[in-house]
Amino acid sequence: MSQQLESVFLFRNSGMGMVSVSSRIGAASSPFVVQMTRINAILPFALMGSLSFFAAILCWFLPETLGKSTAEVMEDAKQESGLSDLFLVI
Repeated sequence: MSQQLESVFLFRNSGMGMVSVSSRIGAASSPFVVQMTRINAILPFALMGSLSFFAAILCWFLPETLGKSTAEVMEDAKQESGLSDLFLVI
C-alpha cells in the first residue's frame, strides 16, 4: 500500500516540476511572442492557438478521459461523477 502511495506522490512531484518549468519558459518567452507582430500581426495568435490545440490533443491521452465519451447533458455528468447538484454548480 505504501508503495502505491509513494508512486502517486512521485508522479505528482514530477508533474508539478514540469508545470513550473513550462510556466517559467512561457514567462521568459512572452516578450518575444509580443514582438512577433513585427513579422506578421496574426503570428502570436497562431502560436497560442496551435499550442492550445496541441494541449487539447494531449488531453485525449489522459487516463481520466481515454476511451470515455463526453457527457452531453448534465444528467450524464451527475451519473458519472456521483456528486450532488450543489457540487456540480460550484
